[in-house]
Amino acid sequence: MPLWTGLLLQSFGAVTAATAVCCAAALVQTLLLATRTGDPHLTATAVYGTAAAVQTALVCALLGRATAHR
Repeated sequence: MPLWTGLLLQSFGAVTAATAVCCAAALVQTLLLATRTGDPHLTATAVYGTAAAVQTALVCALLGRATAHR
C-alpha cells in the first residue's frame, strides 16, 4: 500500500511528500531492526501501517478535490 500511494502521489506532482514518507519509514525500520528493538514482524507492521496512513492522508488532502486545477 505505501508503495502504491507513493507512486500515485508522485504521478500527481507530490514527489517531495511521498519521498519523505518513504524515506522516513525506511529509516525508522532500519534503526529499529539494527538496534534489535522489538519483534521484526511487529516493527514492519507498525512502520508500514503508519506510512500507509500518512500517505493516505496526503492523497486525500492533495488529490481529494474534484478540480485541482482551479
